Amino acid sequence: DHLNFKTLSLIAAQFPRIQLIGNYEVHQVFKMNHIANCGFDVVTDDYIFTPFACVHDVLVYGYTWQFEGKEIIYATDTSTMKYAPEKQYDYFFIESNHDEQKLEAARNEANKYGYDAYAGGKRHLSTQQAKIFYYMNRRNLEAEFIELHKSKRFY
Repeated sequence: DHLNFKTLSLIAAQFPRIQLIGNYEVHQVFKMNHIANCGFDVVTDDYIFTPFACVHDVLVYGYTWQFEGKEIIYATDTSTMKYAPEKQYDYFFIESNHDEQKLEAARNEANKYGYDAYAGGKRHLSTQQAKIFYYMNRRNLEAEFIELHKSKRFY
C-alpha cells in the first residue's frame, strides 16, 4: 500500500537488469518479473525467495532468502509475524511501527489526529512484538535487527 509506481518505473529504467517481485494485485498494475504467492518459492538467477503472508488491510507478503549463507527476513505492513517461516535468521528487516504504551495512550483521541490513530496503529507490528520475534528467532547474538516503518508519533 506504499508502492509508488512512478518511482518503480524510474528504478526499472535505471537498472534494467533488476528483477521485480510482487503479488498478483501489484502485477495487474505494474508488470512484475516474478509473481509471488504464499507457499511457492520465487526463483531468480541468484536467489530463492520464500513469500509468506503478512496481515494488513491490503495483500502484503514478507520474504525470506539466503545471501552468502545468511538467512534474511523482510516484512513490513503487518500486524503479526505468525506466518513467517520458522527458522533462525541473521538479518531481520521487520516492521517496528509503534510503542504499545504510546499507541494505547492515543486510544480515545481520534479527534486529536483527525483519524483513529489507535485502529491504524493496530494494523502494524509494534516495537515490542518485533523485538520478541527477533529474540525468539535470531541465530546468534550477532543477528542484526533493522527496524522498518517507524511511526513518527508513536515510536
